[in-house]
Amino acid sequence: ALARAGDSGERDHAARATTMKQLTLICGLRGIDTGVLDPIRNPPVVHFCGHRIAAPDRSGRFEADEEPRVAAELREVFAGLRPGVVFGSLAAGADILAAEAALEAG
Repeated sequence: ALARAGDSGERDHAARATTMKQLTLICGLRGIDTGVLDPIRNPPVVHFCGHRIAAPDRSGRFEADEEPRVAAELREVFAGLRPGVVFGSLAAGADILAAEAALEAG
């Protein structure tokens, strides 16, 4: 029944959160592993806020030569997370890399 509910296409995240809260309490009282609720769990929400890339001739918190490594790590994180909602400012630097990784992950 939970798998069918999870596949129903219902995207009312507030209703799902309320249902999860209630069923989590019931699972706790009955000694049931809450993993059974995974099919109706809301997807994660991600907020990103990063640093600007330093100019090539200057030092900073985010060196220009670190961009490929940071981009690869962000792609890996977003591929594993599969967030339902992603928020960020889209400022130059790490914010753009995070947005690109989120879009690539779908």
